[in-house]
Amino acid sequence: MPYTLNYIEVTGAAFGIICVLLTAKENIWCWPTGIISVLLYGIFYYQQTFYASMYLQGIFLLFCLHGWYHWLYGGENKTNLKISKASKKHIWIIIGITLAMFIPMGIFFDKKSDDELPYLDSLLTALSISAQWMMNNKLAENWIVWIVIDIIYTIMHFQRHNYPSFFMYGIFVVFASIGYCLWVKSLKKTQPIV
Repeated sequence: MPYTLNYIEVTGAAFGIICVLLTAKENIWCWPTGIISVLLYGIFYYQQTFYASMYLQGIFLLFCLHGWYHWLYGGENKTNLKISKASKKHIWIIIGITLAMFIPMGIFFDKKSDDELPYLDSLLTALSISAQWMMNNKLAENWIVWIVIDIIYTIMHFQRHNYPSFFMYGIFVVFASIGYCLWVKSLKKTQPIV
């Protein structure tokens, strides 16, 4: 399939890149730029018939609004939220919730839609919801989950000739790696890592 420039995808990708860079730096402006990106990507994923990813953008919009507030007032005594490390209990709960979302979503989109990759699309959606929840709560491990997601999306968008999205997710892999290093460094300043 020949490549056709999609300005919604290009603009959404640009705002997405800015959003992730700002998030890695713990800059509160990541949330408004994220809102613009998810609105544009909701339209783009509809055009691409990736319906789970399209609905995910609506969920991300709610996460952006929550994250914006939570980062500002979610810490002790309604102060800025600090980075922390996920407990083993958190990790197991997140894995369970991810699987509980992925399986029925995959079956639904496989049977009820023309989604070209219903199970992969649903898995990426479930993982993204979990990673975003972790990010909203400033759990440093969110970046590891994002790296895995971004690598898969990079490959998927390359295969579909969605080059701005391919480029964006490739940059996300780099930024997520940097974000993880920056957040771990920040975490070490505030509490010892065991």
